[in-house]
Amino acid sequence: MDNNPSADDVYRYAEALKSSGEYEKAQEQMKKYAEMNSNDERAKSHLSDEDYFAELREDKGRFQVTLLEGNTERSDFSPSFYGDKVVFVSARAEGVSIKRRFAWNNAPFLDLYVSSVAEDGSLSKATNFSEDINSAMHEGPLTFTNNNNTVYFTRNNFIQGKAVKSAEDIINLNIYYSTKSETGWSAPEAFAFNNDEYSVGHPSISKDGKTMYFSSDMPGGYGGADIYRTTLKNDGSWSEPVNMGSSINTESDELFPFIHEDGTLYFASEGLLGLGGLDVFKARSKNGLFMTPENLGAPVNTEKDDFGFILSEDQSSGYLSSNRKGGKGDDDIYHFLMEKELHLFLAGKVINAADGEDLEGAMVRLKDASGNVVEESTMGEDASFSFELDKTQCGYSVEAFNGQYWTTFASEKTACDITEGTIDLGDIPLEQMRWGAEGTIKDKYTGAGLDGFRIILTDLTGGGSSTTTTKEDGFASFPLEEGMNYEIRFERAGYFAKTAVFTTYDMPPGIVEIEKLTGLIMEFEPLEVGKEVKIDNIYYDYDKSYIRSDAAVELDKIVKLLNDNPTIKIEMGSHTDARGSDSYNLKLSKRRAKAAMEYLIKKGIAPARLTWKGYGETTLVNDCGNGVECADEIHEENRRTTFKVLEL
Repeated sequence: MDNNPSADDVYRYAEALKSSGEYEKAQEQMKKYAEMNSNDERAKSHLSDEDYFAELREDKGRFQVTLLEGNTERSDFSPSFYGDKVVFVSARAEGVSIKRRFAWNNAPFLDLYVSSVAEDGSLSKATNFSEDINSAMHEGPLTFTNNNNTVYFTRNNFIQGKAVKSAEDIINLNIYYSTKSETGWSAPEAFAFNNDEYSVGHPSISKDGKTMYFSSDMPGGYGGADIYRTTLKNDGSWSEPVNMGSSINTESDELFPFIHEDGTLYFASEGLLGLGGLDVFKARSKNGLFMTPENLGAPVNTEKDDFGFILSEDQSSGYLSSNRKGGKGDDDIYHFLMEKELHLFLAGKVINAADGEDLEGAMVRLKDASGNVVEESTMGEDASFSFELDKTQCGYSVEAFNGQYWTTFASEKTACDITEGTIDLGDIPLEQMRWGAEGTIKDKYTGAGLDGFRIILTDLTGGGSSTTTTKEDGFASFPLEEGMNYEIRFERAGYFAKTAVFTTYDMPPGIVEIEKLTGLIMEFEPLEVGKEVKIDNIYYDYDKSYIRSDAAVELDKIVKLLNDNPTIKIEMGSHTDARGSDSYNLKLSKRRAKAAMEYLIKKGIAPARLTWKGYGETTLVNDCGNGVECADEIHEENRRTTFKVLEL
């Protein structure tokens, strides 16, 4: 290789090594490629497993692949089910091998052949499929509608008996379709999205006939040939093709799509990491989306080209094409038996606890063992759900809810000894709250909603507690029961906690504001060491330091704050205005601060949590210093009692 190869050079070299079976060297080059192309997350994820190639090469016994006797020395490939028969592509009448991608221009002519299927999957002697369809041009990969009365097939661009070339002098591939009648197949008609300048081919149609998948190198793709899909509209026309996206398509070729009855897409890819050449992949469909493609591994895939995979409706057998070693010719058709893959599901139905009716619109979330949401589903008319689980994992659970005024259900975690079947949770009843509370927790200074605030509700009547956490906007709601006594606590790291006690005796059904229910203001003070906090409405008689009854009300709030936050230690501080001598004001403030601290101690606060300090007139909050004339209400701003947290 070049002393300074590009990332593409390294990738192609790795592919060449795979094609010759040199997987250890290929792995080294793939690692190098991943380092050079840091944006290729797919490569990095595969290469994180040192045994990636070894795992793909391991025959796990799920497939039994057999070379069919009917193959020739020429290319035989791309089978398609046709009732109890199989139609396939072959160059058997020409005597020269071909390339299987979109470069058919200089290849021998391909035709379609049909064979009956024996009980063991073997094919009878092939005959010409239809003289109405086979022509002087290439006929290639095809698909039939479910009733077998319409066929869509690939052919060189062919109009009125003549081949049509692109501006680059290439005869591209197009899709044509024909319908069957008592007299045979109709004259083929061109598919809506054929184009002289690029290829459109390899069609596969869904069982309901409403979605077609095909391969094309049309502009706007990811590179090479990509897989697209189009849907049949009510007026009988096909919708504009949609590229299947970067999880399916790569910078290289994706070809030979096959859509199974269960919605799984099988296709061949040269760009997804595999054993070499074209490998067969499957992408399962879930909720209308296709999951990350999986390499089918050996013996379906080899270091050579493996493609044209089709699977029976019961998923027990099928056919594929390959030019692997040991075949009869260039491309050969192989039959396979397949053990049905074991699946594990977690299922249930969400109902209204009041009447047992299906709860349409409810949401169910699947969570893994760590509590991360893996998947979620909104309930339809029958309110049932079924999540497929990764059999290698356990500890899954589901959470069901139906808005803020309904109870929430959380299932137990799945066991680790269940690997197949359905774990049926049965009916999941959700109850509409007859009593409940809601509100938004905010930062006292910014007014922003605070997420992650824990609201701990303790039943003082019968014991037990529940916890609700605020959402991103600080909103929370929780159910209550009638005729109960509760303690409620609000806490989050970095903020002063608050608690309250309330009762639901004689409380009418409905949703009440948390502030009204608890008497607490839902604005929370940040908890910062050393930050001074003013206690509002603390007043002393002139030249006195005893605690007046109105001041006691405010100091009782500090008692509660300390009880709500039992680990903090504080300093009580007192400040005066500038009137009077500095020394007298300092002494007066000390007496007042000490009196405030002693009041807290009398109320049961441990002395070890408290200290006091008089500041006199040393920390004025305005410009009313010595000799400055100010109104009394301005001087009053400086006469304040404060506290600050010394330790958490």
